[in-house]
Amino acid sequence: MPSPIRFSGIRARTWSPDAGYAETKSYNADVYVFAVQTAREHAVYEPLDMAQWEFYVLPRPVVAALDSDSVGLGTVRAAGGPPVSFAGLNDRIRAADPRPGTTGD
Repeated sequence: MPSPIRFSGIRARTWSPDAGYAETKSYNADVYVFAVQTAREHAVYEPLDMAQWEFYVLPRPVVAALDSDSVGLGTVRAAGGPPVSFAGLNDRIRAADPRPGTTGD
């Protein structure tokens, strides 16, 4: 039986040369991409075959609303909706980017 999939290190302390590590953890990316390799048998596992991957793209506000340092795949799927293919990844990232002028509008 495969292990449950969890993504960790989502919220972390920032670091600067002047102040060192921040006291509190924060969400430090504008967009989060969660990637899952879907091959279930070693014989068919091919990490460079992009058809074997699922990508879930979530903007920072959605990830921050989860209020956690780590999340399971089920939570990512519920928050992100259906996976996007590698070919559609660029468009989905740009659409999820909350910064002004980054969606191609």
